[in-house]
Amino acid sequence: LLLSTLRDNSDVSGVFEWITRALYSLIYQFDGAIDENLIGDEEVAMRKNMFAMDDVDTVTTIVHSMSTHSSDSIAQLWGLKLLWRLLDREDEAVRRRIMRKIIAAGGGPTCAEILSQQIVVDELGALSSILFCNILEASDHDREIYDLAVGCIGMVIRTMKNSYSENIQEAFCCFLSAVSSHNEESKRLMQEHRGCAVVIEAMERHSGNLLIQESGAWTLWSLPAELLLERCSVDDIVSVLDNATRRHPNSSLIGASFCGCLANLIVTPQVHASDIPVGRVSHLLLSSEDSVVEQACRAISNLLSVDSSRVKQIGSAEKLSKLISAFASSQ
Repeated sequence: LLLSTLRDNSDVSGVFEWITRALYSLIYQFDGAIDENLIGDEEVAMRKNMFAMDDVDTVTTIVHSMSTHSSDSIAQLWGLKLLWRLLDREDEAVRRRIMRKIIAAGGGPTCAEILSQQIVVDELGALSSILFCNILEASDHDREIYDLAVGCIGMVIRTMKNSYSENIQEAFCCFLSAVSSHNEESKRLMQEHRGCAVVIEAMERHSGNLLIQESGAWTLWSLPAELLLERCSVDDIVSVLDNATRRHPNSSLIGASFCGCLANLIVTPQVHASDIPVGRVSHLLLSSEDSVVEQACRAISNLLSVDSSRVKQIGSAEKLSKLISAFASSQ
């Protein structure tokens, strides 16, 4: 009944907002008089209600309605909340099916429309950007969807500059890590809007947030070193990555990104061997994660090709042995 009313009044944003609010609330409701087995079992009731919504194709209707009311931030927010709630399934096959429905209904263009406008509700920006990241991952690198995401880079960076909300910084750092190095246009936009500097600022401001540190470190590693150095100093880049490895020593992504980024930087004319903290890189040679050791070896190899005298700073015989073994296996 609710979805039928929404379809019949698809051009009225108030109807969309309040019906979406009602559907979101109904997920958590059940009628014990109808099904006594559900009494006291909220989780079972929620699963039943979500499957009931699947049966009437709630996802497609909500996405279509969101595309119709792209300028109504509150209505969009409740639409996103409902979509995220329907995606919250333990069964991965069901989750993938829901995501395919979102993509087929135009979820990518809908998220792009939200992110290309000025974000006035932080939660709306956060939810839409993370949903877009999931769409990108599930779309198998669909070029059209990625191009839409790239087109949002400028507004995403501007929003990060103007909002200190940790939720926004976290979601938008994740978004930039997914699209910033996608093609030449994305790299141009990152350079034009000082995206790398904004990412570094977010990492400095929220050093304890693992997602911001991982996504930020990945972004800095994945972009060309020359682009980083156009807007950021070597000291700022090295400092923020070094701090991330110290605050989150168990993150292999941060460790690999730190070493990989340094490996890229050291071969550029603007960077000197003395700018690279050899001790920190050599410490990561002892990591149990192959990805970290690989990038640490790469960083030290590039460093020694620039200044072989730095070999004395690598440290213990164990580190040297691991480095030699890695070089030998690569031959």
